[in-house]
Amino acid sequence: MPPKKRTVAKSGAGTDASLEHEETSDIVTDLPASGETLLANGDNPAAIFAQLQQTVEGDATKINNHLGSLMSLVQAAENSQTSIFLRVRFLELIARYVVHIRDNNALKKIVTSLIKIIGGDDNTPQLLVAALQCFSGLGSVSMLEKQWEYLSREGADILMQVIIDKEAFPEPVRQAARKSLDDLTESAFQPVVTKLLHWLSDDREDDEEEQLLKERHMALTVLNRLSRMVSLKSQWTEEVQELVYNLILRILDVVNVREFSQLARIAAHLPIIVAKGGGNFLLKSYLSNHKLDSNRQLEAVVILGRFVQVKDQSDELDLTPALEAAGLLAHEIDAQSEHGYLSARIVLLTARLAGSDTAEKLLSFIFHNLMHLLGADGTSLPENISTLEALLFAMVAIARKKPIEVLQKIHEENFNASMINLMKAMTSLENHTLFSVKKLVMKKEAKDTDAEMLTCLHNICVIAGSASSKHLPLIELKESWAERPSLSVLKHTGSTGGRTTALSLPPGTAASTSVLRNSRGGPQKRQRSQMGRSTSNGGMIRSRR
Repeated sequence: MPPKKRTVAKSGAGTDASLEHEETSDIVTDLPASGETLLANGDNPAAIFAQLQQTVEGDATKINNHLGSLMSLVQAAENSQTSIFLRVRFLELIARYVVHIRDNNALKKIVTSLIKIIGGDDNTPQLLVAALQCFSGLGSVSMLEKQWEYLSREGADILMQVIIDKEAFPEPVRQAARKSLDDLTESAFQPVVTKLLHWLSDDREDDEEEQLLKERHMALTVLNRLSRMVSLKSQWTEEVQELVYNLILRILDVVNVREFSQLARIAAHLPIIVAKGGGNFLLKSYLSNHKLDSNRQLEAVVILGRFVQVKDQSDELDLTPALEAAGLLAHEIDAQSEHGYLSARIVLLTARLAGSDTAEKLLSFIFHNLMHLLGADGTSLPENISTLEALLFAMVAIARKKPIEVLQKIHEENFNASMINLMKAMTSLENHTLFSVKKLVMKKEAKDTDAEMLTCLHNICVIAGSASSKHLPLIELKESWAERPSLSVLKHTGSTGGRTTALSLPPGTAASTSVLRNSRGGPQKRQRSQMGRSTSNGGMIRSRR
C-alpha cells in the first residue's frame, strides 16, 4: 500500500484561530487524583482489558474512575509490538466508551494516539477501521463544553483526510471514515460545518496545491450535501445559520468561481437569509463591502445575480450607484474583452432589478452601446457575441419597465436599419453554425459549448428579428449562459432507428419560411452553403457561460 500522505491533524487551535476565535491550547484538565483506581495486572494489557470491561459493564460512566487503566490500553493500542487482535479489541473498547469520558486530557491523549495509528506504518484494514470508529463518539462529548468543540473539528479533519486519500487507504477503510463522519456530523453539527468552511478558506498550512484542491473539493461536496439533507434540517438552527452565513461572507474573496457559486447558493437559501430577501439581500450585502473594480468582483456580482428574484416592486434594487462608482456607466462597453462581457451581464442584471427611475437612466446607455457594438449600419459584429446577447436582453428587460420609450427607440430609422442588418447577418451565421454542429453531432464530437453557441445565435436572431419588425419579442427566451443546454435535442432519430436526420432551421427565419413553402409545393433540391464561423467583420465567435 502506498505511504500515507498525511499523518497529523491540521485542526488544532492555531490553524482554526482565524475562523473560530477559540484557543484550545489553554485547556488543561488534570486527570482525577482521587476516585480513580488502576486495575490490577498493570503490566498485562490483555488482563487490564478484561478487568476494565467487567468493571464498567452496566454503568459506562464508571470509565471515568479508571482512566489510568484506559490510558494504558490506549498506549498498548498505539504500540506496534502489541498483537493486531488485541489492538483492534482495545480500540473497539475505546470507541464504545469514549462518549462517556469527561476528562479533557484523556480525550486529547486518545485523539493523539488515534492520529498516530491512522498515520502509522501498519495498514491493516481492521486496525484502521477500529481507530476511525472511535471518532464517532467524540461528537456528543465535544458539545458538552464550548472549549471541547475542537475535538469534533479535529476528528472531522482526520476523517476527511482519510476519505480523500485513495492511494493510502483502501475503500473499506474510507467507507468507515465516511460512516464516522456522518455520525460525527449528526452529534456535533456546528463544529463540523465550521471545519468544512475552514478547509475552504485561505487560512491554511503550507501544503501541496493538489492536496489543497482535493480538500477544498471534499469540503464543498460535504457542505452541499449537508445543506440539502432533510434529516439534518433541525440542526440548521438560527445560531448555526448566522455562523455559516458570516463565515461564507468572509471566505468569498478567496475561493474560485465554482466554490463561490455553490457557497452563494447555500447562503441564499439559508432560512434566515430567505426571510430577509434571499439572493437580493445577499447581493446587497456583497455590494456594501465590495467595489466593482476588477473582473473578479464583476463576475461575483454576475454569479450572485443568479439567485436574485423579482416578484414585485419590493424586490427592486438600484444597482446604478455601484456601477457609477466603478465608472461602468461613464464608458462604452468593450466588445472584445472579458471586462466588457461581464459589464454587459451586470447591466442586464441592473435592468432586471431596476425600478422606473433607474430604468430611465439605463435606457439611453443600453441603446447607445448597442449602436456602438453594431456600428453605424449594424453590419459590424462584436468579437464576443455573448456581449451583444446580454445587451439585447437588457433592452428587453428595460422595455418591461419603459415600454413606450423603448418602442420609440426601436422605431428610429438608424436603429431599425441596424436591427435589419443584424438579423440578416445572424440568420446566415446561425444557418452555417447549425450545419457545422450537425456534422459534429453525427461524428459524436459535439460539445455543450456548441449548443450554447447555437442558443446565443438563436436568441440574437429572435430579439433582432422582433426589433427589426418594430415590436418586442412575445416569447420567453433563456440566455445561453442561464442553464447548460443539451445537444441531445439536436439529434432526431428517424423511423429506421438511429439515423441522424437534418437539423431543423430556427423558426422565424427567412430560410425556415422558404423550406416550409417548398415542402408544400414539392421536393426542393438542397444546396449546402460554405461552412464558416467568422463574423462579417472577420471577428471570432466566443460564447461564455
